[in-house]
Formats: sequence, C-alpha cells, structure tokens
Amino acid sequence: MKIVHICVCGEFYEMYAYQDNMLPKYHRKAGHDVTIIAATYSRFDQKTGKVILDKCRCKNLEDGTKVIRLRPMLPLFINSHVHLFFGLRKILNQERPDLIFAHGVECPNYLYLSTYKKRHPNVKIVFDNHTDFINSMHTLITKIWAKVIVKGIIVRNLLWLSNHFYGTTPERCRILNCVYGVPLGKIDLLPMGADDEVMCLNERKLIRESIRSRYNVMEEDFLIVTGGKIDRLKNIHSLVKAVIDIKKPSIKILVFGSIVDEMKPVFNQLQSDKVIYIGWIPSKNVYQYFYAADLVAFPGLHSVMWEQAVASRVPTAFTRINGFEHININENCLFFENNTSKYYQKVLTEIFSDNSHYNKLKANADSDDANQFLYSRIANKIFDDIKET
Repeated sequence: MKIVHICVCGEFYEMYAYQDNMLPKYHRKAGHDVTIIAATYSRFDQKTGKVILDKCRCKNLEDGTKVIRLRPMLPLFINSHVHLFFGLRKILNQERPDLIFAHGVECPNYLYLSTYKKRHPNVKIVFDNHTDFINSMHTLITKIWAKVIVKGIIVRNLLWLSNHFYGTTPERCRILNCVYGVPLGKIDLLPMGADDEVMCLNERKLIRESIRSRYNVMEEDFLIVTGGKIDRLKNIHSLVKAVIDIKKPSIKILVFGSIVDEMKPVFNQLQSDKVIYIGWIPSKNVYQYFYAADLVAFPGLHSVMWEQAVASRVPTAFTRINGFEHININENCLFFENNTSKYYQKVLTEIFSDNSHYNKLKANADSDDANQFLYSRIANKIFDDIKET
C-alpha cells in the first residue's frame, strides 16, 4: 500500500518520538511504501531556541521512507498558526497514495483533499487531532480561527471524506466534536505511545540493575524517576522538594532532561544525596530509566512520556487532568490530586509504606494491557479501521 502522511500542522517534523514520526515508521516496518510530507522548518535548536530549516526538499530516510518538505506561504510566526504551504497538490498527484493520513485538521491546504478524493474515489483518508485547550486556543484570535475557519470552512468540507477522525487523547476527541463539529460516530481514540523497537522489554531486569548501579542506587532503595523539558508547569521542582523533605534516606529521585533558565536557580537550591540530576538524554534512552524506577512520576502537564511510561510496565503517577485519564487502563497508575510539595510528600510516603498497595500497583502495571500503547499496535489499528469501511 502507498501511504502518505501529511505532517504540517504540528509545526515541526524531525525524528522525535511523536506520533507524526512513529506511525510512518511502523507503517514502513509493516512493508508499506511511505512518504511523509512536512514543512521545511524541522526543529528547534535546543541551545539557541531558533528554528532549524531543512534545506533538503526531498530525501530518503534509512528505512526507505521518503520525506518531502513544503515551503510555508507566510512567515513562521504567522504560519505556525495558519498552516499554509506551497506544493501539496502537486506532491499528492505525484505520489498517488492509497491511504492519506492527515495529521491535524487545521491546514487550509486540506481543502484540496476533496478534489483529490473526487478524482481518486478509492483513496482512504483519515485525520487526527493533537489540539486541546492546554496546548492551543489560548487567545481570542485563535479561538475565532478554530470556530470560524477550522470548523466552519476546513472541517466542514472534510467530513464527507472520512469516517475516521482520531483524537490522541480523550480530551482531543472531545475537541473534535465540541469545537470542530465532527460527529461522535466518526471519532475514535488513537493514543500516543511507545517505540517498541527500542524498548528492549525482555531485558528490563538487566537494564534496571545497570542503571541503578551506575548512579549508586541500591536495590532496596525506592527510586522515583521523572524528567523532560523542565519548566515551571512540569512542577518537578515541587516533587524533588518533597523527596528531600521525606525523612527516609532510601527514597531517592532521578531527574533527566534540560532545565529552562528560569528554573535553574530553583533547582540549584534543591541539592541532596537523595537527588540525582543526569541532564538531557536521547528519547530512545528514556525507557531504560523508566525500567530503573520503582515509580515513574510526572506531576505536571501531559506529554508523550506518560504513554511511554505506561508502555514500560512500571508503576506510574500523573497529574489528574480531565480528558487525559486514558492511561489508567487497569488501576496501573496513581493520579495526583494536588500539586504542592506537602501533598507529594504525603502520597510518596504512603506508597513507600504500604507494601500491599504498591505491590498491587506494580502487578497491574506489568500486564499485557500496557501493549495497547505500543506503536506497532497503534499503527495497525488504522488498517483495521479502514478495512471496515
């Protein structure tokens, strides 16, 4: 099957562990001919914060996937909201896909898909949505754009093309219906997940021992692992303070990721033998540190690492956010109901002290139910869905 993934609404396409990257990867691994259409701006420079442009308009990745980049019609600070690009029509006519997976529904260029579908009635088209009120629609202008342009013009003309509009979280499914006007019968959850090719699940015990030995963490120690891009909203500073304040030397915390400049003075004050800072790590190595943990905790806003942690089959704890509770598949995780250091201290002490509760959490986490967050499974769901229609 010839599959085209259109990845222009997420602003950046690079080889990160996002759905825009992982679904094409696993479709290619399944033997399909895959092309990715993305923007010329590919990623942020982690040091300067500037946008890096990919000057190569067309290239093949190592696995044979073709990446074609489109030039934006407007300056980046505008186009990151408007999503207008040159050349989509020409490329689709050249590639002649059997399946089009359009990531996001906010791109006005998608209106051409109606014409393409009329000319090629056998093509299957599916859409997904990564937008919610946490990561988007913060201003009056963006709310008007979503309601008037995206709902009233773009999505309205896309509805007849497909029976499959996916939200990557339950909240994003709700946005498809309540904000963009997609009928509930056309909406389904297609969660973000973990790259099972790099997870090495069968080697978890050895990896756990290796990581803990590297940082002098004893097997009897209770290790909490957290991290990511560490800003104030991640609330990791409060979690670290809670660990420091717990009067049990065997409770420790390992923090990975880069700390934004604003938060560096805060973390400079949070120094202890119980705290291990390891800095930035490649995304493919995140799973190794999850295996080393007795509890993986994310006390801030949602990120793809929530689903990755659940897929790693370790006990987890997350902030309770309405519409993001899909990671609770069988009581495999805890939800933080508050975000203060005192509250985290109380919860962590209870987990550490109640062996029966913790062992039940651990057993629930290490079950085959977690496989629903593996990208090999997620990628195949799309084929099952389009076969039904």
